[in-house]
Amino acid sequence: MLYDSGCRVQELITLNTSDITLGGIYKLFIKGKGDKYREIPIMQETGKILEKYIRIYERQPKKPLFCNSRGERLTCAGISHILNKYQKLAKEMNAKPIQENLSPHLLRHSKATHLVNNGVSIYNIRDFLGHASVTTTQVYLTSNPEVMREAIEKASLKTAPDSADYYSAEEKADLMSFLETLF
Repeated sequence: MLYDSGCRVQELITLNTSDITLGGIYKLFIKGKGDKYREIPIMQETGKILEKYIRIYERQPKKPLFCNSRGERLTCAGISHILNKYQKLAKEMNAKPIQENLSPHLLRHSKATHLVNNGVSIYNIRDFLGHASVTTTQVYLTSNPEVMREAIEKASLKTAPDSADYYSAEEKADLMSFLETLF
């Protein structure tokens, strides 16, 4: 849920069951920094898991969505504890290396980076994350060489003229003759 929604941990723990739209289109209504509200879409798979969670744990509207074993609203420390618990379990079950400094914010950062790397507009990501300024969102613009190469190639297809249409056969031959004289 933290990854899919890109929420800050504080935003997640303040969610009530009534802050969710279920069935068909799944959305969260998040109260972010500065008491600003935003609507966050979540994937259908996450939404279905959330529906099942609400049904199994009998979560009531206007009540906390996520509670601890005592029935109290989860805290930031509680979320970190859960994350660390499952990180240790994943390490025990999997021979592959697991991120050492796992934190709730790392999930938010990963979601934003994945969105950027998949071509989502920085302005859409700003709104998704609830940033007041796109400058804050620019932190997630990674310098992944492969992503950069693909973006440049895609842009060049739209901006560079097709040489087959741009030069006549005679002009191409003249250019090639000229270039051969240089060597």
